[in-house]
Amino acid sequence: PTASEKLTMPGKSHDELDAEIRSALLNYGDDGTVPRHTLFYFYGGNFTALGEAAAQAGYRSRPTAKSDGVILETQTAVDPPSFARHAAQMQKWTSEFGCGYDSWECAVVKR
Repeated sequence: PTASEKLTMPGKSHDELDAEIRSALLNYGDDGTVPRHTLFYFYGGNFTALGEAAAQAGYRSRPTAKSDGVILETQTAVDPPSFARHAAQMQKWTSEFGCGYDSWECAVVKR
Protein backbone atom coordinates (compact mmCIF):
# COMPACT_ATOMS: atom_id res chain seq x y z
CA PRO A 1 0.00 0.00 0.00
CA THR A 2 1.07 3.57 -0.58
CA ALA A 3 1.15 6.21 2.11
CA SER A 4 -1.90 7.82 0.56
CA GLU A 5 -3.91 4.63 0.94
CA LYS A 6 -3.15 4.66 4.65
CA LEU A 7 -3.98 8.32 5.13
CA THR A 8 -7.04 9.07 3.04
CA MET A 9 -10.51 8.41 4.35
CA PRO A 10 -12.01 5.46 2.48
CA GLY A 11 -15.50 6.03 1.15
CA LYS A 12 -15.37 9.83 1.39
CA SER A 13 -14.96 12.13 -1.57
CA HIS A 14 -12.64 15.11 -1.40
CA ASP A 15 -15.70 17.36 -1.65
CA GLU A 16 -17.01 15.74 1.55
CA LEU A 17 -13.63 16.08 3.26
CA ASP A 18 -13.38 19.73 2.16
CA ALA A 19 -16.83 20.39 3.64
CA GLU A 20 -15.78 18.73 6.93
CA ILE A 21 -12.69 20.95 7.15
CA ARG A 22 -14.79 24.05 6.47
CA SER A 23 -17.30 22.95 9.11
CA ALA A 24 -14.49 22.62 11.65
CA LEU A 25 -13.27 26.11 10.75
CA LEU A 26 -16.79 27.49 11.13
CA ASN A 27 -16.98 25.94 14.62
CA TYR A 28 -14.13 28.32 15.50
CA GLY A 29 -15.84 31.34 13.92
CA ASP A 30 -13.92 31.19 10.63
CA ASP A 31 -16.03 31.44 7.46
CA GLY A 32 -13.01 30.78 5.22
CA THR A 33 -13.21 34.06 3.31
CA VAL A 34 -9.95 35.55 4.59
CA PRO A 35 -6.84 34.39 2.65
CA ARG A 36 -4.45 32.29 4.72
CA HIS A 37 -1.52 29.89 4.47
CA THR A 38 -2.91 26.61 3.08
CA LEU A 39 -1.12 23.29 2.58
CA PHE A 40 -1.98 20.37 0.26
CA TYR A 41 -0.51 16.88 0.76
CA PHE A 42 0.33 14.28 -1.91
CA TYR A 43 1.96 10.85 -1.57
CA GLY A 44 3.14 8.18 -3.99
CA GLY A 45 3.21 8.43 -7.76
CA ASN A 46 5.48 10.94 -9.43
CA PHE A 47 5.28 13.52 -6.65
CA THR A 48 8.58 15.10 -7.73
CA ALA A 49 7.11 16.07 -11.11
CA LEU A 50 3.90 17.17 -9.38
CA GLY A 51 5.95 19.51 -7.17
CA GLU A 52 7.68 20.95 -10.23
CA ALA A 53 4.35 21.51 -12.02
CA ALA A 54 2.91 23.12 -8.89
CA ALA A 55 5.89 25.47 -8.62
CA GLN A 56 5.31 26.51 -12.24
CA ALA A 57 1.68 27.22 -11.29
CA GLY A 58 2.71 29.49 -8.40
CA TYR A 59 2.59 27.10 -5.43
CA ARG A 60 5.53 26.58 -3.11
CA SER A 61 6.62 22.95 -3.00
CA ARG A 62 8.62 20.93 -0.47
CA PRO A 63 9.05 17.25 0.35
CA THR A 64 7.19 15.63 3.22
CA ALA A 65 9.13 14.86 6.43
CA LYS A 66 9.84 11.29 5.25
CA SER A 67 10.44 12.41 1.64
CA ASP A 68 7.65 10.08 0.50
CA GLY A 69 5.49 12.85 -0.91
CA VAL A 70 5.18 16.55 -1.54
CA ILE A 71 3.52 19.43 0.30
CA LEU A 72 2.21 22.34 -1.73
CA GLU A 73 1.69 25.72 -0.10
CA THR A 74 -0.17 28.85 -1.11
CA GLN A 75 -2.10 31.80 0.32
CA THR A 76 -5.82 31.50 -0.39
CA ALA A 77 -9.28 31.88 1.04
CA VAL A 78 -10.89 28.47 1.61
CA ASP A 79 -14.60 29.27 1.26
CA PRO A 80 -16.18 27.16 -1.53
CA PRO A 81 -16.15 29.79 -4.33
CA SER A 82 -12.53 30.83 -3.64
CA PHE A 83 -11.28 27.28 -3.12
CA ALA A 84 -12.93 25.65 -6.14
CA ARG A 85 -10.02 26.27 -8.50
CA HIS A 86 -7.54 24.77 -6.04
CA ALA A 87 -9.73 21.71 -5.47
CA ALA A 88 -10.02 21.16 -9.23
CA GLN A 89 -6.27 21.60 -9.72
CA MET A 90 -5.42 19.09 -6.96
CA GLN A 91 -7.72 16.49 -8.54
CA LYS A 92 -6.15 17.13 -11.96
CA TRP A 93 -2.64 16.65 -10.59
CA THR A 94 -3.71 13.49 -8.76
CA SER A 95 -4.70 11.96 -12.10
CA GLU A 96 -1.85 13.44 -14.11
CA PHE A 97 0.96 12.31 -11.78
CA GLY A 98 -0.60 9.19 -10.22
CA CYS A 99 -0.28 10.58 -6.70
CA GLY A 100 -2.60 10.13 -3.76
CA TYR A 101 -4.06 13.45 -2.64
CA ASP A 102 -4.40 13.23 1.13
CA SER A 103 -6.16 16.56 1.72
CA TRP A 104 -5.37 20.07 2.89
CA GLU A 105 -5.07 22.12 6.02
CA CYS A 106 -4.93 25.77 7.01
CA ALA A 107 -4.86 28.07 9.97
CA VAL A 108 -8.04 29.32 11.62
CA VAL A 109 -8.52 33.02 10.81
CA LYS A 110 -11.19 34.92 12.67
CA ARG A 111 -12.45 38.28 11.43
